[in-house]
Amino acid sequence: MKMQTCPAKSPIVVIFTVLFLFVSAAFANSALALMAKPDLIVSSVGLTSDNWIQITLKNIGPGPIPLSQFNSASVGLIKGNSIRGNFALHVIDPDKNLRRPGGSVTFIWSSIILRPGTHRLGAIVDITNAVDETREDNNRFEPRTFVVKGKADLAFYGYMKIGKRKKQVDWGRTVTLTPEDVLLVSGGKVAFDIYYGYREFNGGPASGFKNKLYFNSSVVSIQRNLSLGPKEIRHAATQAYLGPGDGRLCLKIDADDDVHETREDNNYGCINVIFRDSETDGTGSIIHPTKR
Repeated sequence: MKMQTCPAKSPIVVIFTVLFLFVSAAFANSALALMAKPDLIVSSVGLTSDNWIQITLKNIGPGPIPLSQFNSASVGLIKGNSIRGNFALHVIDPDKNLRRPGGSVTFIWSSIILRPGTHRLGAIVDITNAVDETREDNNRFEPRTFVVKGKADLAFYGYMKIGKRKKQVDWGRTVTLTPEDVLLVSGGKVAFDIYYGYREFNGGPASGFKNKLYFNSSVVSIQRNLSLGPKEIRHAATQAYLGPGDGRLCLKIDADDDVHETREDNNYGCINVIFRDSETDGTGSIIHPTKR
């Protein structure tokens, strides 16, 4: 008995079948892509080192955000139990990173300055449900407690005292020194006792900073590893060689700018120093009292 065999398909039929399958798959993928939706979340809420509120948003969905929906959506800050203001997504994300799947943006909430103290902060994205998402129940970042510490403001305080008799001189004024004010003489140079005050003005602690004394721009004394509590006043006692000749004795608090302060323009103060009734070695340095 003869067996019947199926006729072989023509090359045209094979090619047509392959193209049909390819086009069908393409249409199917396109349909899935059109059905894919974005999913916006608030990934994090925190504070920068300068106590600014920083928020990160992400699109964790499989689809992009349509441009019209992106331009209509916004994010709100939750402070305490209420929403305090909002920013449009196209304002905080001008590059439109959130529109694509996996995209994110981190921004600073610049319209609110936090005072020192305790704050409860959260955020909510797509406040008005302008974006059609895969989920609508994960847009809110519940408030958490943040403690804002005040930034320090260091400055010199009071006045300076100098010499054995602790002559008092206000900042910006002039003091006249005589041999009776000298602590010691060494190698043609003279040293003096120096006293000054410094304090923190803004309610923020500071530590690990240096104070430096300069005479005519040369460093003559350094106080290291200093610290101040909020609103604390401290006094320093040191000795320094001054001269040759008259000049300016200056103090800089936090001389190397180790502390990030609210102000950096009130750390520097000077007095004018004049020497009298002394003999010199030709360089202007005091050697000993003039003989009478």
